[in-house]
Formats: sequence, structure tokens, C-alpha cells
Amino acid sequence: QVTANTEWLDANPAAKALLEQFTMSVLDVSLMNVEMDNGADPADLAAQWIADNRDLVDTWLAAARAAA
Repeated sequence: QVTANTEWLDANPAAKALLEQFTMSVLDVSLMNVEMDNGADPADLAAQWIADNRDLVDTWLAAARAAA
């Protein structure tokens, strides 16, 4: 779940479009939580998730760029 200030979203249509597209499976989130509990760096986990889901992330980014 993503939360953002409405005024900020209205001023940043690309960010709004990206956040509206963003979704992660419950399983992915759960696995990351376990890894973080075991000391993994959240930034490293995020980078790996993006790399593993590059095609999906690229479609989100394209939609965000189109909204800008």
C-alpha cells in the first residue's frame, strides 16, 4: 500500500502515475520482511526486486513518463 499527500500527487503527475501502477505480491513482501529480519539491507532487497522484475518496472516508468 502506498500513501502520499494529495496536493503533492496533484503537483507531481508522474509520481502519481507511478504510485498508482506499483504493486508487489504479498509473497514478495513477506520474503523481504524475513530477509530484513535476518539483517538484509532494504535498499539491496529493493534493487534486487527491481532487477528481477525489470519488465514490469519499465512499464510503470513508461506510464509515469507519459503522465508527466
